[in-house]
Amino acid sequence: MGREPDQPYGGVAPHFYAELDRDEAVDVDRLAEAVTALFARHDLLRMRVEADGRGRVLDDSPYARLVVHDLRDDPDVGRSLARLRDDYTHRMMDISAGQVLEVGLSLLPRGSRLHWDLDMVAADAFSMRVLLEDLRRLYVEGPHTPLPPIGLSYPDYLATRAAADPRERESARAWWQARLDELPGTPALPVRRGPLDPGVARSRRLHHFVDQQRSLALTRAAQQRGTTLTAVLAAAFSESIGAWCSESRFLLNLPLFQREPIAEDVQYLVGDFSGSVLVPVDLSRPMPLVERAEQVGAALREAIGHSAYSGVEVL
Repeated sequence: MGREPDQPYGGVAPHFYAELDRDEAVDVDRLAEAVTALFARHDLLRMRVEADGRGRVLDDSPYARLVVHDLRDDPDVGRSLARLRDDYTHRMMDISAGQVLEVGLSLLPRGSRLHWDLDMVAADAFSMRVLLEDLRRLYVEGPHTPLPPIGLSYPDYLATRAAADPRERESARAWWQARLDELPGTPALPVRRGPLDPGVARSRRLHHFVDQQRSLALTRAAQQRGTTLTAVLAAAFSESIGAWCSESRFLLNLPLFQREPIAEDVQYLVGDFSGSVLVPVDLSRPMPLVERAEQVGAALREAIGHSAYSGVEVL
């Protein structure tokens, strides 16, 4: 629904875009064969999304190929790479035609850049790791290298999950239904432009890199205080949202990855195993970050404990 321009803050597709630079030359033909083999291995890379929202896996995909941008003789390589980055970052792939992944390669005067664009309708964050590792092996070891076998499909996985004991889902549904009246609303954040203004659905990435040493130190500090890194990050996120919010109580809508190990080869499967969970936050009383992490962490654990009824269904 978020792809539709008439939705609030719509007209945008959730997708992963990443660039991987390499100083050495790339064997273009070998990489092209690896990309084709990757599409053949994973069904959902050949999925077309119908108008009613159902996915249909195609035998062959017109997008099962490497897209090459030859910039070796480009007089302004920097501008061309910036244009490609902008195009990839803000594009909306045609999932109705089966376009869910594009692997591009820019040939540069020195080295190359791999462009990786994956629509989240077909795969989640862990699946992206699976795909990149498979692509690496198919390129390094050859397109016919025997990868770990996948004995079940994504539809098989969904069917198995749906056939599980329904009592857990009904219990979770009842738990959420009993709390609907007391759940707060969405964060009331100040906005410069209305949700339907043209061009509002463009993103600009702000990032800060935390090195491994500081990341491990933060994890240890959280554990020593009886909490988790997840709870600390959720607490910091809550405080950041709350600093701009006109209400002290609001709901956070957080992603939840639920890849159930129903079979050994599920770890090699590509699909969208993500859901969402609603976490109520109450910032009406100031408190140290450690206490906030305990508070938010407890609410997060409670919500995850009843995640058999998803956040989307609660909404």
